[in-house]
Amino acid sequence: MRKLKDIMPGIQNTSVKEEELSLHLPLGSEKQYADILDAVSATGASDVAIGLTSLEDVFLATAGEVDPTLGGEADDESASPAGLHHRIWLPLDDRKPSQPRSVLYLARMVALMDLRDVRTFVFNSLLPIVFIIVGFLLSYLIDPKGSLVSPPSLSLLPSTIINPSPAYVQGSAFNNSALGPPLQWTDDSLPSGGELLARYESNGTLQYDPKIVSSLPLAISAITNSTLYNLTSGSPAALSVSVTNSPLPYVKSYLVDVTQLLVPMLTMLGFVPFAYIVIPIVFWRADHITTQLKFMGMSTRLQYIALFLHRFLFGFLPSFAVLLIAAGAFGSDLLGDGGRWLAYILLVTTTFLALIPFAMVLAPLFKSGRQVADTFPLLWNCLSIIPYIIVWLMTGNSSESVRNAGDIIGDVMTVIPTLAYQRGTQRLLSLQFAVDRASRVENSPVEWSDTFNPANGVLTPLLVNLAVMSLTTALVWYQTRDKISHKMRKYSNSISSGKADELPEGEDLLAEAVRADTILEGIAVRNLTKFYPQQKKAAVQSLNLAVAPSEIVVLLGPNGAGKTTAMKMLSGEEIPTAGLMKLGRPEDFDLAQRGELEFTSLYRRQVCGYCPQTDALFPDLTVKEHLNLASALKGLRIRSASSPHRDHVDAIIAALGVGEHLNSRSSRLSGGNRRKLSLALAMMGHPRVLFLDEVTTGMDPAARRSVWTTLRGGEDTSPPAMLMSTHYMDEATALSTRIGIIINGEMRAIGSVSELANRFSRAIAIEASLSKGFCASTLAEELGRALGIADLAVIEDFNSLATLRVPLWNDALTPMQQVAELFRFMEGGLKASCGVVYYNLSLMSLEQIFIDLVREQRA
Repeated sequence: MRKLKDIMPGIQNTSVKEEELSLHLPLGSEKQYADILDAVSATGASDVAIGLTSLEDVFLATAGEVDPTLGGEADDESASPAGLHHRIWLPLDDRKPSQPRSVLYLARMVALMDLRDVRTFVFNSLLPIVFIIVGFLLSYLIDPKGSLVSPPSLSLLPSTIINPSPAYVQGSAFNNSALGPPLQWTDDSLPSGGELLARYESNGTLQYDPKIVSSLPLAISAITNSTLYNLTSGSPAALSVSVTNSPLPYVKSYLVDVTQLLVPMLTMLGFVPFAYIVIPIVFWRADHITTQLKFMGMSTRLQYIALFLHRFLFGFLPSFAVLLIAAGAFGSDLLGDGGRWLAYILLVTTTFLALIPFAMVLAPLFKSGRQVADTFPLLWNCLSIIPYIIVWLMTGNSSESVRNAGDIIGDVMTVIPTLAYQRGTQRLLSLQFAVDRASRVENSPVEWSDTFNPANGVLTPLLVNLAVMSLTTALVWYQTRDKISHKMRKYSNSISSGKADELPEGEDLLAEAVRADTILEGIAVRNLTKFYPQQKKAAVQSLNLAVAPSEIVVLLGPNGAGKTTAMKMLSGEEIPTAGLMKLGRPEDFDLAQRGELEFTSLYRRQVCGYCPQTDALFPDLTVKEHLNLASALKGLRIRSASSPHRDHVDAIIAALGVGEHLNSRSSRLSGGNRRKLSLALAMMGHPRVLFLDEVTTGMDPAARRSVWTTLRGGEDTSPPAMLMSTHYMDEATALSTRIGIIINGEMRAIGSVSELANRFSRAIAIEASLSKGFCASTLAEELGRALGIADLAVIEDFNSLATLRVPLWNDALTPMQQVAELFRFMEGGLKASCGVVYYNLSLMSLEQIFIDLVREQRA
């Protein structure tokens, strides 16, 4: 440093890391730049770069003046960068996560989110209760019709006929004095204005008019009274006979009752929100929340159990209570005697238990959260309502064949739990009718044997619900199995038999494959490959990678190169087509090598952390609630202020600068702050492996530098093995131990920044601002003439800004010595003669190397 100051007294040391020397060279001293570069190159430095102060540097300097946390020294040693890094990356081996507590805590958080979302609360909690109450209220207000039909007794005394028109009888058997109005006797001629009710012929035949109701009983009554009158010689005390028509009661062969449509259908709507459990499942999967929770120790199965518990505690129990209260208050037959109340309770319970796994099974059919939110509610409501209406109409049809067909269709459709509930409720409501029909006595008592008689159809929905529950639960269990462990086991077995181990070409790629075979912990990937259906070319082909603890390997590549696919395979979101992955500690590596590693166990022990490309956050939870959730799932005890776990979490909050947003919901955070929160969740618990997918996207320059410093850690810290993807070349340069460049799914090159520069840098870049009237071609011609180079190229010439590429021309000089020579040429007269206002010389940057590799591969 002393020698450099002798050359340029105004030089400033701005180094941050001890292993790196960063210098600030004042403008106006460009003539000494060449001597400075010669002096630095003489030290044997492997990587030397020079550049103008950037707009980002200006921003950082300005921000440091405004925000003291960006620079200077902290008064509290524990709050200094070194103190924070020590607290962040301090091993935490005393964590005690509890799966039951984690499930219950997540269920509570889901309930809290539902409560904060007005739309969700109304549709999932309020409307179902309203539908249940309305259903039973309508059943109370509407009288059921047509169950038992028995005409009332009819007194057939003549005096009971209220008819102003006379009814006449003819024949010698009738005595006019014995007839009461409106019956009158007449001879053979019928007076006008009357009806002839009956005629008694001389041969003893009684003829009557069948068109007149009760003409025969009235005629018999008249003959009887006339006979009694004649026997008593017209005594006033004569007896009078009353004929009463009381037919035996009869039952209709079918029942039409609108309450049996409304009550099952409306109360069923109280179950519909339980089927909507598929919506958060798909959203969580699409937004990487499922993966984030998995890395916190919550397997997919446990997440499903938490969602089930949430629906049970905060959905089913309140709805069930309202259901029973409303049914009892309105006197519904659903809670009638003879075991109907038990059958109904069993029907409601089994419907819920069958509906939840039934809906979960449907989750893989939807690819995005928007798709399931837009289509599933409408489809499910139509599927639950329309078929039952059709069945109800068919079972009330006058045709016996149609009714039988309706019964068959209704029983078949009970495989859908909401239809099973409606069918079972219909059977219970019509049970009294069935018993009355069987006994031919109205209001016959319903016995337990009647309720649970298979012939009455109440048992069918119950048994079908139990079968559906068992089958769909088994399917959900299968869907949430550990697919990656099975795939890795197959690949490990093939390697042990010598069938699948492929070595890459290229010295750097081969060295990386050897490193993946030899490291004992961190991340090791061998021949990782992913083919998607209907695609001939692999998304990732034979990827070999090794990341030891405290190393940061950065993946660079254009969009669609395979970086995110590789990250998804390592995080468990995608199942590899082939390849071996080893993650975690030495014991995990040993198990993975033998094909015995269970990745669910790896996640349960929270060996890995993951910050996905898109923020895996709950929109309605605050920053603090996210941190509390992660602490609960990871077994961090943060309630005590003196707890080392609390100290660890507080250090992450301070280092990433999210403390001032603790009470803000994640949906209201800026993009940069959401990325900070996602990173904080991944870092909590000090995982041994960290996957970071474009972690600083959306952050301002100061925040990016702060994240870089945090990820690098410091002395006496043990950061995890980190695999990172980014589009920022400066980020890759600042953080990486090695950089892997992926193009078209294949690793093209891997090595440190200096190794890549030494291998691929074949030119010096000149960036210059030109005075008005000058052009880049003039500068290129003069430089080519001075250096004796014919293939000097103009890369960019726009708005007085020019970029030139000068190939290295002298093998006897190092690349940096040639940069120094180029400075001497520029300061020797070219700068003035070519109208250069300011300029920058540098070896081919990582970005330029990357662009050349992409162009070469695509060509």
